[in-house]
Amino acid sequence: MLQTAMTQNLPPVTLEKSEYEAIADLIDNLPSRLSHVSALLEAELARARIVRDGSMPHDIVRMQSRVAIRQPDADGISQIELVYPDASNFDEGRVPITSLLGAALIGLPQGAKMKWQDRHGKLCELTIVHVEPGIAEK
Repeated sequence: MLQTAMTQNLPPVTLEKSEYEAIADLIDNLPSRLSHVSALLEAELARARIVRDGSMPHDIVRMQSRVAIRQPDADGISQIELVYPDASNFDEGRVPITSLLGAALIGLPQGAKMKWQDRHGKLCELTIVHVEPGIAEK
């Protein structure tokens, strides 16, 4: 099963209450073929610090955030936007929360490093270089 690697050293996850609830609802409606993503999202929600709506720090990845990430095996810095599945378009850098990358990013602070396994079982790592705040709208 795909899961976050090195669970003892995971960076903190912070979510606004309404975003937490929206993601929990999304998990409940994911098809069984995405059970590996459901498990990862559930684990992220379970360890998340929940803050009241309107009090989210600006340097935390949330829905519609534009995020600059660095991956050791890639050239340079990638720019992505974390979105709900209906707005996803990998060619345009809109990564869905229901992807392993999206699930790994949600709630992380700028500067965090994260390791996870991709769908092929390869261990991946990224560093969040910059977060441009988004609005948690579905």
